[in-house]
Amino acid sequence: MVETLIFLYVPSISVQATVSSSQSHRYISTRTSKPRKFAKRQCERQWLTPPIGEQPAVDPGAFAKGVTRDATAAGGASPSCAANVRHAWHEILGRMDGTAVRRVRSSGIDIEGTGQTSGVLRTSTPGTKRKPPRRMQFEKPETAALSKSIGSVGAPLRLCPSQPLSTPDDLMAVMYWLQDAFDYLAMGNYPYPSSYILNGDGTLPAYPFRVACSGAIANPQLAAVGGDALLSALADAVSVFYNYTGDKPCFNYTQGVNPATQDDGDLWGYQYCTEMFMPMGRDGVTDMFWPQPWNQTLAVEQCQSQWGVKPKVTWADTVFGGRSLTAASNIVWSNGDLDPWARLGVTTSPSPSLHAVLVQVRIQASRSRVTGV
Repeated sequence: MVETLIFLYVPSISVQATVSSSQSHRYISTRTSKPRKFAKRQCERQWLTPPIGEQPAVDPGAFAKGVTRDATAAGGASPSCAANVRHAWHEILGRMDGTAVRRVRSSGIDIEGTGQTSGVLRTSTPGTKRKPPRRMQFEKPETAALSKSIGSVGAPLRLCPSQPLSTPDDLMAVMYWLQDAFDYLAMGNYPYPSSYILNGDGTLPAYPFRVACSGAIANPQLAAVGGDALLSALADAVSVFYNYTGDKPCFNYTQGVNPATQDDGDLWGYQYCTEMFMPMGRDGVTDMFWPQPWNQTLAVEQCQSQWGVKPKVTWADTVFGGRSLTAASNIVWSNGDLDPWARLGVTTSPSPSLHAVLVQVRIQASRSRVTGV
């Protein structure tokens, strides 16, 4: 009898324990050959509202914690990077007056960083276009002073004047756009220059997250300075991603990094809603972002609205058996310690013939690739 050893380098990204690389990349691999298959669905990400009590089987914040680790000394970055990024969100939200702040807080944004509010949710893959929130519409600014204050973040963030900011909705769109950069930098945090995360349109430097954290955002005194200096440092950090060409005089926060990567995100959004449905959230306490808690009911509703499909929430468990692995044998799960997806994978060895391996200073796709392209 011949036994086969199965080596899985892609971690679980749902409540399942084993997903093969061919399965998780299937829609991505067909992006260039059938890109218009999903075009009529309006490939745009939606924002959702606070949760109603669903309790997912895995930690919804695992991915965000992985991204945050890359922004710390443990991930090879400046020890001050993650803390300064967190302060930057507070600085941005602080540009609103008391009335607007109350509206934001009522929608769950934790302005003081206490972690006590319920948060705002966005559940889809990075890189797609933005539009005002579906279930979190703010009122228009009540005064010219509020509009001016919100607009004041544009200059230090180097946003293009053609997309002026004036409403809390605009401010949230900018925050999600900034957040996307950190997500992508973490997923593309290879130890060599790579064009992978940019879909071949350009090249990110080796350890791009460390590069993003090596500028002004690394200053341990930056939070004390605050103000425009904090926002300018944030712009420098995300420019490693959004200005990989080095020729952008300003940023258009309504667009992704490039069309190919934006299409890529759209297709991942479709796969998320059909096969890879997974809990995704952030709490602003154990990660460097702001509260965006998981809400399964509204995530399903979003998939129906955006793609016309209803997710099979337990599909992965049904097909792959979840974490009931006692009947399996001869499998190795490999995860990289810089990969933000690693925490959603199999990270402990279930039995003598089922091995979980943590590869130091790597991310998941780099072990299957021999070049940086």
